[in-house]
Amino acid sequence: MRVAPDIVLTDAERAELEQLLHAGEENTRLAQRARMVLLAAGGMQSKDIADQLGVGRVQVSRWRERYAQRRLAGIEASLPRGAPPVKVDIARLMALTTLGRPDSPDPWSTRKLAEELGVSAASISRHWRAAGLAPPSAQKRSVAADLGLGGRQPEVVGLYMAQSEHALVLCASAGAMPAPEAAQAGETAHSGRPAGITRLLAALKRTQENMQVLAQPQPHRIETEWLAFLRKIERGIPAGRTVHLIADNYATHQHAAVLKWLARHPRIEAHFAPNPTSWLRMLQRFFRATAAEPRRPGAPGVPLLLAALDAHPPRSEGKPFIWVAEMEPTAAQASAQALSTGDDATHPADSAGEERAGPALSPTAATASPEVSGTAVEPIASTKVMPPRITRNLIPREALTARLQEARRQRCVVVQGQAGSGKTSTLLAWRRTLLSLDYDVTWLSLAVEDNEPGRFFDCLLASIGETDPAIVREASLLIGRDTDDAAIEHWVISLVQGLARHRREIVVMLDDLHHIDDARIYQALQWLLDYAPPHVHLALCSRSALPLSLERLRSQGKLTEIDMRDLRFTADESEQFLCERLGVVDKRDAAALHALTDGWVAGLQLFAVDLRTRQGGSYPLMQVRDARTFASYFEQEVLVRLAPDDLDMLTRIAVCSRICASLCASMLGQPGDAAQMEIRLARLENQNLFITQIGSHDRATWYRLHPLLREVLLTRVAGWPDNAQRALHVDAWHWFGERGHIDDAVRHAVLAGDAGAAAAMVESCAYELLSSGDLGQLASLLRRLPAEQVQARFGILVASAYLQLYTRKFDALGESLARMETQRASLDAGQCYAITLLRCGLALQQDDTDTVYALLDAVREIPHDASDFAWTGRSNILAWAYVYRGQYDRARAVLDDTGERPGAPRSRLLGRCISAMSLALEGSIVPAERIVREALREADQRGAAYVGLSCMAAGLLADALYEMNDFDEALRLLEPRIDVLERVSLPDTVMRALVVLSESLWLTGRRAEAGACLDRLETYAVRFGLDRLLVGALGLRLHRHLDQGEMERAGVVLQRLETLAGGYAPTKAGKALRVAYGVERARIEMCLYVHDFAGAVARLEPYIKACQERGQQVRLATLWLQLAIAQQQLGNARAALPHFRQALQIGHRLGLVRTLLDISGELPRALGALLDANALDPVLTFYVQRLLSAAAATPHDAGARQGLPASPAQALSDREREILGLVAQAMPNKKIALVLNLSPETVKWHLKNIYTKLGVSGRGGAAARLRDLADAQPPA
Repeated sequence: MRVAPDIVLTDAERAELEQLLHAGEENTRLAQRARMVLLAAGGMQSKDIADQLGVGRVQVSRWRERYAQRRLAGIEASLPRGAPPVKVDIARLMALTTLGRPDSPDPWSTRKLAEELGVSAASISRHWRAAGLAPPSAQKRSVAADLGLGGRQPEVVGLYMAQSEHALVLCASAGAMPAPEAAQAGETAHSGRPAGITRLLAALKRTQENMQVLAQPQPHRIETEWLAFLRKIERGIPAGRTVHLIADNYATHQHAAVLKWLARHPRIEAHFAPNPTSWLRMLQRFFRATAAEPRRPGAPGVPLLLAALDAHPPRSEGKPFIWVAEMEPTAAQASAQALSTGDDATHPADSAGEERAGPALSPTAATASPEVSGTAVEPIASTKVMPPRITRNLIPREALTARLQEARRQRCVVVQGQAGSGKTSTLLAWRRTLLSLDYDVTWLSLAVEDNEPGRFFDCLLASIGETDPAIVREASLLIGRDTDDAAIEHWVISLVQGLARHRREIVVMLDDLHHIDDARIYQALQWLLDYAPPHVHLALCSRSALPLSLERLRSQGKLTEIDMRDLRFTADESEQFLCERLGVVDKRDAAALHALTDGWVAGLQLFAVDLRTRQGGSYPLMQVRDARTFASYFEQEVLVRLAPDDLDMLTRIAVCSRICASLCASMLGQPGDAAQMEIRLARLENQNLFITQIGSHDRATWYRLHPLLREVLLTRVAGWPDNAQRALHVDAWHWFGERGHIDDAVRHAVLAGDAGAAAAMVESCAYELLSSGDLGQLASLLRRLPAEQVQARFGILVASAYLQLYTRKFDALGESLARMETQRASLDAGQCYAITLLRCGLALQQDDTDTVYALLDAVREIPHDASDFAWTGRSNILAWAYVYRGQYDRARAVLDDTGERPGAPRSRLLGRCISAMSLALEGSIVPAERIVREALREADQRGAAYVGLSCMAAGLLADALYEMNDFDEALRLLEPRIDVLERVSLPDTVMRALVVLSESLWLTGRRAEAGACLDRLETYAVRFGLDRLLVGALGLRLHRHLDQGEMERAGVVLQRLETLAGGYAPTKAGKALRVAYGVERARIEMCLYVHDFAGAVARLEPYIKACQERGQQVRLATLWLQLAIAQQQLGNARAALPHFRQALQIGHRLGLVRTLLDISGELPRALGALLDANALDPVLTFYVQRLLSAAAATPHDAGARQGLPASPAQALSDREREILGLVAQAMPNKKIALVLNLSPETVKWHLKNIYTKLGVSGRGGAAARLRDLADAQPPA
């Protein structure tokens, strides 16, 4: 409640106010205010004063408060109500209004200018009116401003024109906005409409009218073509640039499939006109507004679009006109892309002679061959994983379409038929329908060169990765490993797990599967059919029967088989097909041709081509129903009437599985005629001469020959002289090599008989592939080379050895290293250093620290001209060795000295992980967590090639999170990654990850899974002969047995540990010492459990001294705690206290939580006793309270971790209880052994354990203790 201030007046103040009352005639308002104050001073309330004077109560309160604050001056000045007035900088307001906005071509609005000047919008409007200025916001806004181009120049990048739907695509120019001076200089030049705009509008109107005149019913759905156009725009425009569509197809845009696709691509924004006429007017306004703005002198891309429209034939048979500009990527994007221009006419390969940026694999690696230098390496060709383009309307086949639609949820669809029966077209039509139903569909076109497991898996993963790269992240890491049945099944399982995480319906289409006959590939497909989740479907297309077991799927109704009975055209479909190709066909001729071909579509197409070339003449009455008769007819009736230059071109390009204009021009010896060749290819396609466009991510247009036509042409090529055939492959090899299509270039070089050149190309790009993590691509290239070439070139041999190292083929790597050693005398310093790095890498993978230490001096002596790859490898090996030794500062110093090496990004990221690991082992958990989070984020952003590093970083981060008692988050990180992490990480990382996973599962009550993790770690250690990891697994297993009171099992584990330790001679360094320390920790834990506290103290004291010498602070904290507990149990509380303090001081400094809590279940009780005794300083007291809070928050049974048995009865196993019961009956050992079917030695072993657990010295004490325990038990 608001209280009015009291008014207390002095005599002088009262006199002043009374004087104002008498002067009321001169200033009535001031007199009234004085009267209000006097009445208030007399003790009246504000509401009473208001009633008496006939004014408002708020008015009385205001003047009363002002007098109380400022006395007489408060009521003399008539101050304005509300906020104080704000002055406007008139000069700056006028300047800003005149010059315009510096960050945008849009005019100043009142609100924007008010924000700039810090005043109200009303003030801006008032001053504009006072100065006689028209508000710029009242002027008409331009269409360009409405598009939100951010002041940048608009660029025309695409056009879509169908019969009733149109769209122009714009985006902001990649360049910066012109400076004001430049804009002013160009204002005059661009005062009118930019050149070409009038022609463009006229061309758009003419094309629109032509399409409306030729309009005809369309059998397909228009939204499918619209989606295809959107996808092409998305691929063709560099990332990071917003795309604007000015369109008139609002209804199509609202289709469910279109909306879902656009939701996944938010950079595409649409602006709609209500109809085609309004669309043209909207474009006209846009270009007029663009021309009127001095900062937007025009729209780049208009000349190219005009050229495309001029080349568009007036009669397009109802096909939409689609044009997408060839846009140059930014510098950052260009460095990340590996796509060639594919067109010598517009992008000549003038950089072919430039040297590759980045060092070679080794100082003496072969110089990059001219064919591949200066270009990035292309992965699997995009033409293999994108479907052929449908350039003509497919003949609607209702019955076949209905069968496929019913089969869309079945596990497998098999399309089998002879060559030319329309199998691929059937899949393409079905694919179009599935996309409209919001299915994900992958595509893979197979060829003869894919008939090898590694290559096939590469292609299949690339195909699926086009839909969602996350699906294949884990499976891609297995590429290049073993190809035996177990490895292939492992690969399939990884792929299936990735597919299971993809929740959308997905159809995997494999075309031309008849090229594959490798039994291992079909076994993989069989497993994929058997293991795939329900939302994954396979569509297999082949000429021949597939060697797959499909009976079970057939019996379950999960298989649909399409064969020649379904693929053959009916008479009506044949007639419709011929009319589509020829225009008008007599029904009797159509029926005759249908009978001659039996509805075989390739035969029908062949007759159509023949009749078109005969120009109305008769056709031979010859049955064409299979590939053999096709070849004969094509050779005799079609090829002979082709123009000689067209026949020569088709014959030469038949050696290539895919072709483009630039490639054709090069192979014909006319590299400058790519533009004319593009016209020829388009003409041949329009003539239906068995040549088809195929999709790709390149800017070039790619084609492929129909398999039947290619077989006919290859037969002709086979009749050429050998040197002529080799010359064709040489031309193809040089063209593909210059543009970075290394896979194709290597294949053609081998076919040309120059395996040495192929090996040189692989050697030149091997470093790049290793550095970027493209191990699958490297393995594929190595498989193409003859074995003698791999052995003869040291650079390739090194690349192959690194591939063997990464894929854990240690035996093969050993053989490669032995082969390199035989050449050491002829090697230079850089090559010898490469061998040293490989030996160290192998030793690290095998946990052979002794070999690493022995090679450290050689590793330090790196050649001055070594590559980035060698420098980062050196720093990582040295840092890892120093971490092993506990020299954490030295490890980080080595990594810092090496610095950032751009040529080896993966190794650099690995170095950051090693640095984080050193911090974690040192106990600096928080900075380690920060570094490893950054590394994980970067690895995830870099894609599949960095999955291994991503998993390693996730393992290190999970370790840090577990230490901070966040085991739920550790589980979330590790569970989906542990499979990949185990396959690709170093042994130490694998051990820590599996231990953290097991401990986290144990603490959350998932005991069986925790045990399975220990089994997994033990199997991993035994498989690779890693005794140190085996000791770690057995030590944790012993700890768990003791937790559960399973003394007998713990004893068996300890015996295994003793056996392992006995296999190593005593030493002061290396793996033997680490094994010895691991076994010693198990002995200490067993001593504590069986109450041999004196023995524990005797073992702990030398161990603590050794850890102090090595600076192992984390280990010291745990050992001090164990020593304190042992001393406490011995009754030496005074000696235990400083040990507790030592441990807690280290733990507090390092931020340890779980490391201490996992030592013993007795720890919370011991720490509570310390708090009760007030034996710690305030800082350690607070730290202990935090530890106790973390222990209380752990969601597990309080008795789950008992380093000491809670009671003697709980400590005894079932077998020990039986023996103790017989001892109480006074049975001797031999009789007990006879009764329980044991040996007397085993009975003696159990008795020893019983005496220890019960704290007695003999049989009588044990029997008495048993009676005491029985009396203490409550009645049932």
